Amino acid sequence: MAARTGKASLVGLIGQPVTHSLSPAIHEYWMAQHGIDGTYIPFRHAPGAMPELLRALRTLDLRGFNITVPYKSEMLAHLDSIDPEAKAVGAVNTVVVEKGRWHGLNTDGSGYLRHLQASTSKAQLQSCIQESLVLGGGGAARSIVAALMRGGAQHLTVCNRSYEKACALISHLQPLARGTRLSALPWERRQEAVPKAGLLVNTTSLGMEGHAPLELSLDAMPAGGIVSDIVYAPLETPLLAKARARGLTPVEGLGMLLGQAAEAFHAWFGVMPEVTPKLRAHVLAMREAA
Repeated sequence: MAARTGKASLVGLIGQPVTHSLSPAIHEYWMAQHGIDGTYIPFRHAPGAMPELLRALRTLDLRGFNITVPYKSEMLAHLDSIDPEAKAVGAVNTVVVEKGRWHGLNTDGSGYLRHLQASTSKAQLQSCIQESLVLGGGGAARSIVAALMRGGAQHLTVCNRSYEKACALISHLQPLARGTRLSALPWERRQEAVPKAGLLVNTTSLGMEGHAPLELSLDAMPAGGIVSDIVYAPLETPLLAKARARGLTPVEGLGMLLGQAAEAFHAWFGVMPEVTPKLRAHVLAMREAA
């Protein structure tokens, strides 16, 4: 590991809260691996003090920073430029600072797609992604829908507990459709979409530790299908356990966190880091110790 000096590159995280974030462990692992003189700081701040924090960050010689909840959409108003897809999605999770100008990106979708590609074969993904079902309608769902459209989905159904929010998501992302047919489905009819879904993605909090499980049967899902959950606490949610028992391909959520972090690291330092079993073990150990 290169010694940290007064010339160290400074990156970090803003959000509320940030105290349990795994991002410092991820990024400083990669900095050490690549001999980068730098540090990653979770910028803690008082509730309601985001404007003051941003003014303070403008005075620092930053390489960039991440944004997490609840600021991913609010951050748009504070940027000098925004990547077109991030603008369409309506949220940023990464800022790159160049000559004092803040440029916003959204690496959630590209990081998710990277993880999906690494967790399946090319042939399986090309087949399954054609008919995709996304559960949820928040910021993560928007980013993932945009990525799946870019990845080749022919028909994509969004099902959310608020049908109006699912419809709004589709309307908002229609300009990015690139030939993908988008449709919305009321939550109480979610089971109807399972028999056609080659790829099922849960972006809701259902199944997360401390939350109710997702009530959904996978019995009618086509053989060879992919079931993905962006939750990573627990690593294997009840939904993924059901998928494994049915012989479907389960894709856990930690990889999305690592994938979006890799994309952000590359944007800051020009190096695309590897997501390895050793890194995963390191991050899981940090999560257990938190």
